[in-house]
Formats: sequence, C-alpha cells, structure tokens
Amino acid sequence: ILCETPPGRIQIEVGVQSTHKKTLDAINRYNDWPYIQKAIRPIIEAGRTHVHMDLIVGLPHENKARFGLSFNDLFSLQPHALQIGFLKLLKGSGVRRMEEYQYISDPLAPYEVLSTHVLPYKDVRFLKHFEDVFERFYNSERFRTVFGYIGSKLIKEHTDTSITGEDTITNHVPPMKKYDPTKVEPKKDAFSYFCEMTQAWLDAGHHKVNLKDIDQIEFLYNFFLSKGDKVAAELLQYDTLVSYRGKVRSEAVGLPKQTKELLQEGEAF
Repeated sequence: ILCETPPGRIQIEVGVQSTHKKTLDAINRYNDWPYIQKAIRPIIEAGRTHVHMDLIVGLPHENKARFGLSFNDLFSLQPHALQIGFLKLLKGSGVRRMEEYQYISDPLAPYEVLSTHVLPYKDVRFLKHFEDVFERFYNSERFRTVFGYIGSKLIKEHTDTSITGEDTITNHVPPMKKYDPTKVEPKKDAFSYFCEMTQAWLDAGHHKVNLKDIDQIEFLYNFFLSKGDKVAAELLQYDTLVSYRGKVRSEAVGLPKQTKELLQEGEAF
C-alpha cells in the first residue's frame, strides 16, 4: 500500500535509535534491523511515502565511532530525513537510574545528556554541530540531486552492520598498519564525510552567525571543490535553481562576492 499510495499523502516515522545490539539490550529495546531494511527500502525507493528515520545520541555503550556505524546503517537506505536526537534523562526514566553509565545531563529541563561513560562532552558538542549541518543540508531536501549523487557513492563504501550478531566497535577496526604519510586513504563512509563537512563549517566559524541562503550554498560549493568533486558542485547549482526558484540564482554560486550581490539584486542583467 505504501509503495502505491499517492505521493505526499503519507509520512512514516521509523524510530530506530541505534543498530548496536549491546546498546539496544541495555535499554530493553528490540530492533530487527535486517527486517527493517527489507521493509523500508522498497517504500523509500518507490518515492511515494515520505520516510523519516531517527537515531539517538547518548545511549549506553555508544561512543562517537559506534554512533557513526548506526548512522551509516540508516544512511544506506537514504531516507528522506535522518533525524538525530539527543538522549533526555527525564525524571523517573529508567536510563536516569543507570549509574554504571555515568550520565551527566543538563540540570534544566529537558535534561539533555552532556556526557556518558563512553561519550565525552566534546563529542556531544561536536555531534550537536553535526546534527545542525546535516539538518541544514540533507534533511532540508533542498539539495536532493547532489546528495542523491553523493549518497550513492558513499553507500558503496558502507559495510552493513547487523544487530543480529556481535557488532561491537572493535569488530569494525582494521588491523593496525605501519603509518605511511604518502599512502593515507581518506575515509569515504557517510558519517566520516559529514563529519568533515561539519569540521569545515566549524573552521569557517559559521556556527557563530546566521548565514544567508546564498552563503550556505557557497559553503557547500567550496566544500565540494575542496573534495575535488566538480560533479557535486555542478549538481549543487542545479539544485539551487530548482529549490530556490530564482530567489537565489545558481549563477551566483562560486562567483566573487560583488558579482554575487549584483546577481541577487538583479542588476547584472
């Protein structure tokens, strides 16, 4: 039914939270991840039902790297939105009473997690910025074409992790190799890619200001070029034209600031 329903009529939310078996066991939650993949993939591919999936930061036994594996699992399905929430230690909740996980939370409601036994505060802060960047660019669906292209490349690099077996983070770490600075291969999984984008966003200081749409697009354009991805840069121009319907001209992307401002004002024609 969901594969045949008229487009735009139905939206479904899939609360996965994590694909890590040890984490799910700790919070008494059961997810049949292989079944979820089998059920959700054709719905997403049909393109008629809007699919939102979610993950939670701060769950037991899930550090930044292990969270990244859960992120890659969900991203491999390319849902319309992959929402990232942060654990809230509500009064009376079971997790709040789990002292072995060394939870520290905001003393004010909604008591959001600040650190855990495996997730230090600095990683929580980074993932906050990660969530903001991912929400702006992927979840906004303003750049469907370019992230569809990027996603298809990243998914090829993703090794699926099933919660039906032992999938602790150590099982995903390759054997130690002698470091050779001339043979460094950049990570190509989705989580690493968006971590790099987040770090570029932070390095530029964009988290401190409210950027105009054209400046956010310019950031993406320059990021794609820094990765040597000219195809993504060109697809971004196409998405700009389609999503902003002339409010932001695709010609402005990548041009000097003065020319860009003239295009926005319509004085260059």
